[in-house]
Amino acid sequence: INVSASQLSADGRFLSFTLTRSGFTDETTRVNANTSGYDIKALQSVGIISDSMGIGAADALDLDVDGLVTATAPGAIWLNEISNDLQVGVINSTGSSVTLSADRNIIDGNSSGADIRAATAIVLTATNGLIGAADGLEIDLADNRKVTATAKGDIWLAEQTGEFRTDTITSSTGGVRIDTPGAIIDGN
Repeated sequence: INVSASQLSADGRFLSFTLTRSGFTDETTRVNANTSGYDIKALQSVGIISDSMGIGAADALDLDVDGLVTATAPGAIWLNEISNDLQVGVINSTGSSVTLSADRNIIDGNSSGADIRAATAIVLTATNGLIGAADGLEIDLADNRKVTATAKGDIWLAEQTGEFRTDTITSSTGGVRIDTPGAIIDGN
C-alpha cells in the first residue's frame, strides 16, 4: 500500500490521500487523524509520501504494520508502531526531524544505505524492545544535529556520514553501540 498525502482538512482532523494498491487507485480516501487505536493498518508494508508537508507532524501517526515502513516528507515525520516491530525501510525528512516510536523493537528492514535521514533531529523510542537489532540502524543526520534514543534493550546506531552528536542515548537493560566514520560528540 502506498499513501500520498494531498491535503489536511481545515480543522486538522482529516488527511486526504491517494491510496494505491495493486494498480488500483482510490482518490477520495480520508483518514481520521485523531482516532484511538491505529491510523494505518497493513498486513505487509506501507509507504507514505507527502510532497508538501509533514507526516504525523502534530500528533504521531499510529501504525499497525506487519512489514516494512517507508516515509518521505519535507516536514517532520512522527510515526508510532503500536503492536509490531517497526521495520524501517527508508524514513526521510528532507527539511525537518524524524521521530519514531514502537512498543516493541525499531529494526533495520532495509539491507543497504541509511534507514533514517533527517535534517534537524532523530528521536527513537522502543518502550519494551531494542533499537537496531542484528546489524544496527543506519542513520544520516545533518551536521551539528542531535540523536536521542531510548530503549529497554540494546541500542545499535550507525551514522553513515560525519560525526555522531548525542542528545541522550539510554538503554535501561541492554548495551549501547554507536558506529560513525567521524567523532562521537556530546551535543548538550
